[in-house]
Amino acid sequence: MPKVIYTPKDGERHEWDFDPRKLLTPERIALEKATQMSWGDFKAAIARDNTVAWQALLWVLLKRSDGPLRLEDVSFCDEEIEVSISDSEKRETVAHYDANPSEFIDDPEAAALIEQFRAELGDSPKAKKAKR
Repeated sequence: MPKVIYTPKDGERHEWDFDPRKLLTPERIALEKATQMSWGDFKAAIARDNTVAWQALLWVLLKRSDGPLRLEDVSFCDEEIEVSISDSEKRETVAHYDANPSEFIDDPEAAALIEQFRAELGDSPKAKKAKR
């Protein structure tokens, strides 16, 4: 399960396991209202590194661990947010992509992410050539 890691410059490190399928309905509704995006659009926006989506996600995660918080009080720099994905999760994602290409036909961001995962795993054509 991916981890979202938030390390503010002047605060303590927060780390959450993040599986969008396990968000409770009130959290999903809060994210949709805060971003004015549908759930599907929100998930795609996170993958595209949309700042509004990340602010809302961080808001929900911080509220879970720290209690009441206003969305407008959540401010961060890119360097303070990290997503950690295990190699096994990357392999599962690549396998799903390969098995279901029609799901991603109009999604160049997904293709780029898959290529990044393949390179990190040493499974890309470029990585295979370098190993020879």
